Amino acid sequence: MEAAIYNRNLDAVKYLSSIDAAHKVSVRFNALTGQWQRTEVNIPPAELACGVADFETMAFLLERYPDEKPNYTNCLHYLVASLSYYPSGHFFILKNPAPTFRNGENTAVAVQKIIDLGGEPNTQPEYGVPMYNSVLSSNTNDLLVTLLKNGMDANTQFSCLYGKCMFLTKLGNYLDETQSSERAKILVKYGADVNATHDTPVIIGLDASGSYLYEKRSMTPLHDAEFFDKKILAATLIDLGADPAHKNADGYTADGYAGKFAKIKALYEKQVAINQQRAAQAQKNKDSGGSFGGSILDVMGAIGAGGLY
Repeated sequence: MEAAIYNRNLDAVKYLSSIDAAHKVSVRFNALTGQWQRTEVNIPPAELACGVADFETMAFLLERYPDEKPNYTNCLHYLVASLSYYPSGHFFILKNPAPTFRNGENTAVAVQKIIDLGGEPNTQPEYGVPMYNSVLSSNTNDLLVTLLKNGMDANTQFSCLYGKCMFLTKLGNYLDETQSSERAKILVKYGADVNATHDTPVIIGLDASGSYLYEKRSMTPLHDAEFFDKKILAATLIDLGADPAHKNADGYTADGYAGKFAKIKALYEKQVAINQQRAAQAQKNKDSGGSFGGSILDVMGAIGAGGLY
């Protein structure tokens, strides 16, 4: 039953129900750490159908199993939180475009339907990952606007990798500054505090493998925009009321963070190139039966110069 629902195959669902196949399902989700997890096999099938925005199948399952009521808050969070990985598999392998139900507009329509059924955007789900860390992953602003119109707190602090994040303070992470600026305006319109200061994960350097290192630092949206050198976003935030003289808990203005990420990124790109060279040399030596001596270029000692205060 679970596979049939994930594949949005109503005919298969109807067949399985006709032979009285087990109908409770397990919901799989990708935790913030990147590790896959599953619930126990105790989720109403209509709840999973709701979570993959297959409302026709959900309606059939509600009629077939009337005592198995979905928790609409759970499926609201699941629908949004799985933006980055469901559906995947054969869609990506075959290089097919994402199904139309997963475009920004249709995801927002599905979210509105679930909220109308009783989904609560400010209530935590009973399982899986809360949706907030994925809201800005949509390719349009429709999802963000729909959630805010239905009461989602624009100032909510939510779990993200290595700590807590806020919507405004996350905008600097995205490449499209025009869209990030539009989203800043939307968030402030719905009550986001443009000068909110909070501890959030910040890239401070690289580890021995060349991966980014994070530490919690006191940041505002403007600090974050300056850190990533997003000048258009920074100007928008100032127009919206961000105070360039505002200091974080460490006593630094946003200007003190300007361009910091560029220095770390340069080290990162250098380390990636070194790792690729080492891998190529190791393969060459393996093919020739030799061994590889030498050492990694000592870029790690320079990390402090590229990191934060």
